[in-house]
Amino acid sequence: DYYTFMLAPILDGLKHNNTLTDQGLIDLGSTCLDGIYTSMKLKIEAEKEIEKGRQFETQWGKAIAIESKNDETLTVAQKLGYILVIRKDPQGMIRIKARPDSQVDLTYVWEKVKTADPQATWYLHPSKKMLLNGSYKNPNSIFSNLEIEDIINCF
Repeated sequence: DYYTFMLAPILDGLKHNNTLTDQGLIDLGSTCLDGIYTSMKLKIEAEKEIEKGRQFETQWGKAIAIESKNDETLTVAQKLGYILVIRKDPQGMIRIKARPDSQVDLTYVWEKVKTADPQATWYLHPSKKMLLNGSYKNPNSIFSNLEIEDIINCF
């Protein structure tokens, strides 16, 4: 029952097994609601950023490229019907993600970007639906120097 994983049943379970005091439940609930509120704001901002994106066609369907630090743009754009989304953040890190239910295979694009920017750290996910450049978690990763148009031209 996936409803068990919603906030109210979690708080109720913590109350019944005496894991948290009443104040602890209030604090945890408030923290969770703050997180939900922030997520909602990020999604609204993502919708605005998507409107400014550069739409283009691929062999698999419509795609969009967005310059943004907001990672929610990827998910929101896919929910809006884009088969593929490119996001480049201001520091140069690039995310290319296709919808999981698509026929997209990014192997060819991976080969092209590695040739166009061989110094950058590129990772093709085993699903072939995600091509990732750079990582904040890996201090040795090298962000790409490619511009959005350069990435689009790889398609």
